[in-house]
Amino acid sequence: MKLGKPDLVAKLLIGHSRHVLVFQFLLLLFALSFLITAITDPRISIEKPQTNTTQSNVIFLVDVSLSMLAEDVPPNRLEKAKYIISQTIAELTNAKVSIILFSGISYPLVPLTYDHSDVQNSLAAIQADILPVPGSSISEALKIATIMHNSNYANDNRFILISDGEDHTSDTETLLDSIANTGIRIYTIGIGTSLGSTIPLRRSSGKLVLKTDASGLPVKTHLKADVLKMIAERTGAEYITVHTTKGAVEFIRKAVVQNSTQEAYITAYYHRPLFQWLIGATLLLLLTEFFISKP
Repeated sequence: MKLGKPDLVAKLLIGHSRHVLVFQFLLLLFALSFLITAITDPRISIEKPQTNTTQSNVIFLVDVSLSMLAEDVPPNRLEKAKYIISQTIAELTNAKVSIILFSGISYPLVPLTYDHSDVQNSLAAIQADILPVPGSSISEALKIATIMHNSNYANDNRFILISDGEDHTSDTETLLDSIANTGIRIYTIGIGTSLGSTIPLRRSSGKLVLKTDASGLPVKTHLKADVLKMIAERTGAEYITVHTTKGAVEFIRKAVVQNSTQEAYITAYYHRPLFQWLIGATLLLLLTEFFISKP
């Protein structure tokens, strides 16, 4: 079945080859496809293989309880902890990294991985109310970390616990006895001050209020350094109170590199954006179509 009168169609197509029109249509179709794909911001993973590398498994245990919103360490305890972890990961190019969050419960946010870009992206999304159960249970964090522990390389796991030391449970010491026997070392980093601070909370309306107790009085949270020191000592590790980001990063770096004996073939990845290439291809196709369409 043919549409249109043959003589009229012939007049409309004067100076235009059917093949050229089809080619122009395909150019525009591909240009539109590239543009839509560019909008989705696609990326490709590029491998950077490394061999015969001594490495460790670095498991960050991050306190996301509401007390980490205290601003005695600017901008607040949690944001400071996130920044320390981010700066540390940038230096641990050969380490396998994991992030476990804990408040009243614990959650493995990032499993052990060499993909540091993915870790950084997940780190940026951490908030104090990210877990559904409030409170602060260090023992829950230790339990899930133990499950993740690779017993074949017990000496090459480094747990880095970053917290203000508040612990609302009573079984932490008992759990530490069993963890210490596995050879896992838990390096602890205290974030906060002994003077302490109130806890600002943002309501759904956007208004800032202070966290209060049952009597309606503002809650004040302090750094519980003794708890964190005990955890480090019982597992043969060390403790530090955060004074500067640089000092904390150096503390973690030393904890990771010392006594690391595990040899592994590591493939590191970085993600290369394709947006500019797709936009460039789109413009090239449109320019080609434009010049072809000129009589």
